[in-house]
Amino acid sequence: LARGSSDAGVLPFALAFLAHAHLWGGRLAQAEADADDAARLARDAGQENLLVQIDALRAGVAALRGDGERCRALAEGARAVARRRGLVLAEGAATMALAELELASGAPDAARDRLERLAGGPGAHPAHRYACLPALVEAAERAGDPAAGRPAARALQAWAHTSRSA
Repeated sequence: LARGSSDAGVLPFALAFLAHAHLWGGRLAQAEADADDAARLARDAGQENLLVQIDALRAGVAALRGDGERCRALAEGARAVARRRGLVLAEGAATMALAELELASGAPDAARDRLERLAGGPGAHPAHRYACLPALVEAAERAGDPAAGRPAARALQAWAHTSRSA
């Protein structure tokens, strides 16, 4: 529908959301391809805030690929701009990317601290409060403090029960 629309501003957003879905589903090549398309179109349309969100998404792809240098560069850049502009969703996505990188790099304490702020800190976006719970439980367990992950596990169980989702 977005491709068929005469509104050039719709497609970059649709592609960015699709890229996020691919990222969450572990389809990294497709996430990156859709992010690249979304970025090109967003740049052409002057959608600067969307570009910040796309860089946060790209940081997530880099984290899951183990490219720490690219992840940190994209995430820190996105976080800095997001803070200045009040883009809570973009800042949270970039923070999540850094936490995933820390978790994969053997720094579960750092990941846990980051994820705890994302799950319940001031200004946390509701989407991230739940999206980060599985990683938070894992980070607490891997940090040797499973008790710290129990509230997140209970919240995740309640969410799964309420949404009737496995």
